[in-house]
Amino acid sequence: MQRGKKAQDTFLAHILAGVEAAKQDPSALLVFSGGETRAEVGARTEGGTNRTTTEVFALDSYQNLLFSLLRFHELTDSYPQKITLVSYAFKRERFVELHRHAIRFPRTRFEFVGIDPTWDKEEENVRNGELENAVKLWREDLYACNVEGGLRSKRRGRNAGRRKWTYGLSVETSVKELLRWCEKGGGEVFAGRLPWSE
Repeated sequence: MQRGKKAQDTFLAHILAGVEAAKQDPSALLVFSGGETRAEVGARTEGGTNRTTTEVFALDSYQNLLFSLLRFHELTDSYPQKITLVSYAFKRERFVELHRHAIRFPRTRFEFVGIDPTWDKEEENVRNGELENAVKLWREDLYACNVEGGLRSKRRGRNAGRRKWTYGLSVETSVKELLRWCEKGGGEVFAGRLPWSE
């Protein structure tokens, strides 16, 4: 899906939409998120660009959202008042209804900008794949905690750079608890106090 001109054009549209959203708010910080997910390209990250802030540890969409928020905190010593997330339109449910809900970021302060490529005949296959291979899995396992197969296994397999994130070093105890939620079972929505949900 991510190979070829269509994907490149869509990624460019995502970047431009992010830049436009940041231009509208002089206090905004634009964060491009994505870790080293392909061994064959070496130490290059999905989020790496010139003259921007990057988040380089995320290995899946849940981590893209949460780690961008934590990267923001790392740089500003505060949490964002609003998040504008730019991605594929077909991933709207995954980000808005599942990941945002899992980290309990208020819906009223969360905007999703969805941009899909121009589809030929593959749109139905992509949407069906999103439902079967992402949405259903994230609904069952909001934090990718299940040890056997599924999302957790996929996340481990994508860590081509063998990186370990360090966000737990610079956040308050309640956020550390969210980051360790899988160690406590992770079945229910995290109920602890989170600084951005107040």
